[in-house]
This record gives sequence, C-alpha cells and structure tokens, in this order.
Amino acid sequence: MKSPFLQNLDELPGPVWLFGAYGMTRLGEWSFALLMQCVNGNLRLDGLTAGMQLLGLAGALLPVALLCSLALRKSYGLPLVRWYAGLRVLVHGVAVIAPLVAGYDPEVSGGYAGLVRTEVLNLVRGGLWFGFLCWLERSQTLARLMPAAKRRALWWAVVPMAALALFGM
Repeated sequence: MKSPFLQNLDELPGPVWLFGAYGMTRLGEWSFALLMQCVNGNLRLDGLTAGMQLLGLAGALLPVALLCSLALRKSYGLPLVRWYAGLRVLVHGVAVIAPLVAGYDPEVSGGYAGLVRTEVLNLVRGGLWFGFLCWLERSQTLARLMPAAKRRALWWAVVPMAALALFGM
C-alpha cells in the first residue's frame, strides 16, 4: 500500500523525475564536498565559512524542495519550478558571456582549452534547462495533474531563488 505522496510522485512524468535526480545529485555533491573539506582539514570553523556552507546547502536543497512541492500537488509548485528552470537558463547564459566580456587572458588562465570546454559545457547545460523549461510549458500530463485554475505563483519566493541562482547554485 503506497502513501499518497508516493502515488503522486509515481504519476509525475519522466522529465520531472530527471529534475528530482538532478536535485539529489546536487545534494550529494554538496555533501561530498563538505566531507572532503572535513577530511582534508580545509574546513575553517568561522562564521563566514558556516554562512557559505549554509548558502550552498540551501542551493542544493532547493530542487529537492521543488520536487516535493510538485509531488504534493501544491498550487505554487509548477510556477516555482518554471522560475527555477528559467533562472538556470539565465545563470548559464551569463556564465557563457562573462569570460568574453570580462576579458579572458589565455596566458594567465592556461590557454583556450579550458575556456572552450567551459563555454561548451555552459551552452549544453543552458540548452538542457531551456528544453526542460519549454517542456514544462507544454506538458499535457502536468496540465492534467495541476490545472491552470489551481496554480498560483508565489512572487515573493522568486527573489530568494534569484539570490540562490547567483550565489548558491
């Protein structure tokens, strides 16, 4: 006998499951990085480090919380996931443009290979997030599970998400 949460989670389509896998991967990466800092003795115990770690944790927990809001069929779940995907597209777009605008020096940075790899990686990631955003807009399954009449956006929640997009992602 499944719980209502698991039944709702089971009804969500495949790309939402990929979004959940992305969230769990981010949480695992954050945990592993923190563990490695502790093991290596590189984790300083001061307020700034604690604040940065909490910011990273919030950035890692955000996709998991958004997946839970979709699974619980919260009225704000789908609009916030759309905002999150849009902010990810924006972050990767800025990451593509930033080295070109800021002035990339290949002699200091070790050549153009790192720049090309980073640019291609950001273009691919931005494209994947844009594809996910377009799918969220057009998905008939999500429209059936969460009718437009029942959705409402929490505009105040977009500001912290944008801050996490800049500092915690």
